[in-house]
Amino acid sequence: MADRKKTQLDEATTLAAADIFEIVQFSSSESKRIRADNARDSFLGVTYAKETSSVTVGNTADETSIFSTTITGGDMGATGWLRVTVMGSIIQNTGSSKIFTVKMKLGSTTLCSATATMLASANVGALRIVGYIANTSALAQKAVLYNEQIRTNIANQSKGIIGTGAEDTSTNKTLDITVQWASAVAEETLTKTIAMVELLP
Repeated sequence: MADRKKTQLDEATTLAAADIFEIVQFSSSESKRIRADNARDSFLGVTYAKETSSVTVGNTADETSIFSTTITGGDMGATGWLRVTVMGSIIQNTGSSKIFTVKMKLGSTTLCSATATMLASANVGALRIVGYIANTSALAQKAVLYNEQIRTNIANQSKGIIGTGAEDTSTNKTLDITVQWASAVAEETLTKTIAMVELLP
C-alpha cells in the first residue's frame, strides 16, 4: 500500500536485525497498527489513544467515567484486540471494608463489571486497571477486566472478570472505563492519573 512506510522503532532493539515493522495510518489521527514481518509473529501493541489528565472520584456513589475514547469503525477488523490500561491512586480510610466497582464498556454494552472489596487503611495505594477486548468477528467480542490495588502494609487486593459483547465494530464505538463506590464517603477517593489504549495485531 502506498501509504505504508518502513521505520526504525525503539522496540526493535530487542528483536533481531532482520525484523521489519510497518506502520499503517488509519482514518483516526491517533490509531496505528504495527505488524512484525517475520516468522516469530511478534505481539506488540501500538498506542491508539492516551491521556494524562487526572480524574478523581470521591464522596459520591454515582457511576463516573474515568477514561473514554472513540474506537473508529473498522480499526479492529474481524480479529483485532484492544488493551486498555488505567493507572492511578486510591485511598479508603473509613475504618471498615468498602466496595467499589470497575466497568469496561464498548458502545452500549457493559463487557465486564468487576466489584472489589477494599480493606481500610490510611495509606494511599497504587491502582491498576487492565482490560482486553478481542474481536472474534466484527460483530462479537470476548473481554477480560482486571483491577488491582497495592498499598503498604496491606495485602494486595485484586479482582478479575470475563465477559462478552455483540457490538458492530465496523462503526464507531465508545470505549469507556467507569468506577463507582458503594456509598458516598469523604474518606474514599480514587484518582486516575494516566490511561492508554493499545491496538494489538
